[in-house]
Amino acid sequence: MHGNSLSIQKTIKRYAEYKTEYFVAESHPMEQYVQGLKKEMVTMVEKIEMLEVHNRKLMGQNLASCSVKELQEIATQIEKSLHIVRSRKAKLYGDEIEKLKAKERELKDERVRLCGRVGERPMGTPSSSKEKEDVETDLVIGFPKSRR
Repeated sequence: MHGNSLSIQKTIKRYAEYKTEYFVAESHPMEQYVQGLKKEMVTMVEKIEMLEVHNRKLMGQNLASCSVKELQEIATQIEKSLHIVRSRKAKLYGDEIEKLKAKERELKDERVRLCGRVGERPMGTPSSSKEKEDVETDLVIGFPKSRR
């Protein structure tokens, strides 16, 4: 049995070596993946910090370290952004005005229709063609002429 015991020990030893080699080989790609993620995280943190610094400068903060050229670039960027914001705002106002004008036309048409149903004339419109003719529109400047 001494031979069997030695054979079992050799088998266990080979298994242990195989197991160690297998797991070490498998752990390298995982370590490389983790290292890649760490590098990517560091890069992202640096980018976020740069964006925060740039954002603070655009908001007028921490400008003491800026050169005249950098300040001019910031001012130009702010002016471009302001132009874009104002253009968008003007478009929204224009769209809203058009909607309100359309609503006004709808309400006027509805008013005319309702007045027609009840037999009234809408305010501001003459009731007959006679009224149109009786209205004087001559403008006279100066002293009135005497009648003889």
